[in-house]
Amino acid sequence: MPLTKLRNFSIEDNNITSNKLASVNRIISTANIVSTAGIIGSQNIDVLSNATYLFTGTTSGNVTLNLRGNSTTTLNASLATGESVEIIAGITNGLTGYVANVAIDGVVQSTLWSGNTRPSGSSYNTDLYHLRVFKTGSATYNVYGEKVNFGTG
Repeated sequence: MPLTKLRNFSIEDNNITSNKLASVNRIISTANIVSTAGIIGSQNIDVLSNATYLFTGTTSGNVTLNLRGNSTTTLNASLATGESVEIIAGITNGLTGYVANVAIDGVVQSTLWSGNTRPSGSSYNTDLYHLRVFKTGSATYNVYGEKVNFGTG
């Protein structure tokens, strides 16, 4: 649709805003596929470029998903108070099921988990973490997470 046909929308700094309801047929997002074998420790999630990650290499220890804007910008600088971001990260486990922790700008966060129970890792499966982060103040966040386990059964 030509830009001249849009009404009640504004576009600024790659953000589209509207005071009207919009119908969306589909949303396609780019996934960052990380095939490094033996991932362990801190793994940076650069939400300004991509908020969907799939780690296909088998983990060799617990992983911390470090959410940040990008390599030069913090998440704190990327979000205004009252904004939120959604992250999806898939982690592939081998014999030992490892768990993912959550950090923001290098600071480990207290995460409220679905079902009120911190998940454990799953052997020989892929764990898909769905995280919703709300910025409630300067460098202050509420982090909500759930983990779903996928395998061949």
